[in-house]
Amino acid sequence: MASPAELEKLRTAFRNNPRSTVFVALAQGLIGAGRPDEAVEVSRQGLAIHPDHIEGRLGLARAHAALSRWKEAEQELVKVVKLDRYHQKAFSLLGEVLIHRNNWDVAVKALSRAHDLDPATTDGPARQVTRFINRSGGLMFLATRDRWASVARPTIMLDAARPTPAEQRDGWHDRLTEAQVESATATDASDRLAGQFRLDIPQIDQVVETVVDDVGPASTELSDSLWRECLGISRPRLDALSQRVDVRPTWDHFVLAEPDLGLLHQLSDQVAQRTR
Repeated sequence: MASPAELEKLRTAFRNNPRSTVFVALAQGLIGAGRPDEAVEVSRQGLAIHPDHIEGRLGLARAHAALSRWKEAEQELVKVVKLDRYHQKAFSLLGEVLIHRNNWDVAVKALSRAHDLDPATTDGPARQVTRFINRSGGLMFLATRDRWASVARPTIMLDAARPTPAEQRDGWHDRLTEAQVESATATDASDRLAGQFRLDIPQIDQVVETVVDDVGPASTELSDSLWRECLGISRPRLDALSQRVDVRPTWDHFVLAEPDLGLLHQLSDQVAQRTR
């Protein structure tokens, strides 16, 4: 929580330069100080100049939520997830806001999305969805990336295989054609994307909707934009699999002849210089 002196310093900085992005930190500090109504005003002033500032709009949503203005908070969070479809915190907060609005159906989708984006640190969203499932009656279908073992109700778990490359290619072509993309472009893009990425149909729908909304169906940048959006979807999963490797060996561990060891030292020095 920011101290009164820190808040005043941020307020002065924002007053002196209202075009800066210091409004984000100021709004967050005001929320922490129990002054969300002031945070709303500060956020609105900053967003008038920086309308696509994701963290600024997220701060406005938090301020509305602190004031129990659930409808306004939902509106801001929808804007955030449209700007950044991989913002885990926004999806998590959106799920909580939708619960307060008794929109459980969409809340479960938002919380499941938050869990899928970062399974290791999203116990809150997972717990919310699990509580809803345990309290609900009747048959329910829930699509998740990983199995959830914490559900108290009787469950049947099925592994759904991803579409085959041919099915993905057809899915790309159908979605692009529906989006009024020229036939030859749709065919070329479908072959290229299905040959490189393994996405399911909802992900394909999401990519096409996002890119066509951004650049238009007739844009010359359509193919490259589709490729970049697919990379954005694929990379979070790769990041989750990566692990840091601590390098323990030193030069003393190498058992080489002196000429070979000297050559290795020279190569290492050259690489080190390139990174400077």
